[in-house]
Amino acid sequence: MALVSVLWGVALLSVIATSLWAAGNVSYRLARNGVELSQIDAIADAGINRAILALLDPRPDKRWRVDGATQSFAFNGIPMSLAIQDELGRIDLNYADGSLLAALFRSAGLEAGPASSLVDKVLDWRDPNPSHRLNGAKQNDYREAGSLYQPRNGPFQSVDELKLVMGVTLELFKRVEPALTVYSGRQFFDPQACPFREVGSERFTPTNLALFLE
Repeated sequence: MALVSVLWGVALLSVIATSLWAAGNVSYRLARNGVELSQIDAIADAGINRAILALLDPRPDKRWRVDGATQSFAFNGIPMSLAIQDELGRIDLNYADGSLLAALFRSAGLEAGPASSLVDKVLDWRDPNPSHRLNGAKQNDYREAGSLYQPRNGPFQSVDELKLVMGVTLELFKRVEPALTVYSGRQFFDPQACPFREVGSERFTPTNLALFLE
């Protein structure tokens, strides 16, 4: 009986020791993860502060661009890449007029007729007026097309919502998405802050859009 009691005692101590080791290991991992997250937060804050200072630099040639161009630098030996995009350089889905939207769709590859038709559908989506534009689409059109949703009849809540508009394909959306916003609150855009300004870009650029606006 004494031997059995000793064996049970040893087994119990082994279980306790194993539990303490496991708990200690978990605590160590949690603490390590906490340190790593703190380091990541510090690096992110450093990047944001570096970008703010670059935007406020009194030297124009040192000031960072706001058209989405990537800026690379190192912080404490850690390489970082940041890009700043001014929303005023994008076309606001809720404020742009039909001619600007048509020019955007044409710059993305649509012919004049399909681009004009798609503009009517976009305007019908955001317009609370129940009247139907010539080539637009309202509730009945979406219902007859078997759609599970109807036009918002109000402002776009996000750029992704454009994918719900009748006639907008995924390929077309991918081409125009970089040029769009719902945050500028402006009818027009700032060409100096447009994204994807590189020569030869297949996406939206101020140059190819300007050709269709002339």
